[in-house]
Formats: sequence, structure tokens, C-alpha cells
Amino acid sequence: MTWKKLQDSTDLISYERQGRGMSIRLEARAQGSHWDIFKIYTDGTECKLNEEYSVQTRKEAQYLLTQLKKERSFTKDEIDTMLSLKQKKASIAMHRMFKELDVEKWELSIAGDEHAGFAVVRYTLHTDVDIVVHEMYRALEQEILDTIKATLGLEEIGASTQYHLYFFSKHLVVEERPPKKDMLVSRIEMGFDFETEE
Repeated sequence: MTWKKLQDSTDLISYERQGRGMSIRLEARAQGSHWDIFKIYTDGTECKLNEEYSVQTRKEAQYLLTQLKKERSFTKDEIDTMLSLKQKKASIAMHRMFKELDVEKWELSIAGDEHAGFAVVRYTLHTDVDIVVHEMYRALEQEILDTIKATLGLEEIGASTQYHLYFFSKHLVVEERPPKKDMLVSRIEMGFDFETEE
């Protein structure tokens, strides 16, 4: 399953790859002063998933296409799971884990998955929101952003905010236990001699 170059002109660069029951197309299109990049998954009859990106220059578009060709693509089953979550209007909830003076962390719960991701909010001259979510919920990207915006209420107060959304594919839980140490337990007897006055 190698990528086949379909076109490389001044305003369009495209590649395609055939997978198991899926066709994946990468397209970079010049749109005036910027480039729009699309990663399109089709099953032969219809578009199942469309990921969109935007960059400023052709060089950046070529770099992004190279990175997209290297990354793992979704399988048909993964896309079907994502789309079913989107159609079911999966519930998205946030729970604050901690808050300090200029940073807070929120845990994201999506469709009953208590550890679907988290968001770290940093308050500086402008507000930075870093969101880390399992890639299974990529189709819910806009719903996740809308929930975070509504929960934090940053637009209501007119804060300048930058959102950075990251997706991960593996979730590893490592539990470390301190080594057992020998403990000396001894018995101490204490006696009190109270003299009684007569």
C-alpha cells in the first residue's frame, strides 16, 4: 500500500492509496494566500471521513503532505466507530482536575469513556488551551471544541484564545509501586507508678 502521486501542479498536489476496503486521498489546494490540505477517506461510493488542514505556503503544504503520508491511517472499522459516535450525539463532559493561579487542567469524558482526554488551560497575555484526545474521537472535533468553549466561557468574557488540539493513538497506564522495605516493629511497655496519698 504505497502512495501514488496523481497530480502536482502550481495549485494542486494530490496522492492516493488503496487500503482494505478504503481509498485514501491526500489533496493540497492553493486558495489565494494559503493552502488547504485534505485527507479524504472513501469506501468507493461516498466520503466517509474528511480531515482538513490549512497552511500558508506551498513548502509547508508539501511538508504536511509528507507527514500525513507517514502517519497511520484509520481502518474502515475505526471510521465506522467514529461516525456512529457522531451520529449518536455522544455526550461530552468536563471535570476540573486542578486549578492554580494561571493554569488549570480538565479531564474529558466522551461517550462514557472517563479518560478520553484532557485539556490544559494557561492564562497569560492570551489564553492557551491544549486539548489531548484519543484519535477515536477525531470525528467529534468540533463538538469537543464547542463543549470546551462553553464550559470555560472564554468567548463570553472576550478573551483572546488559542486552541491546540492533539490526538493520540495509544493509551498506556503504568503503575509504579515503591519497593517494600523492612520495617522494625517493637513492643514498648511503659509503666506508671502512681503513689497514692493516704
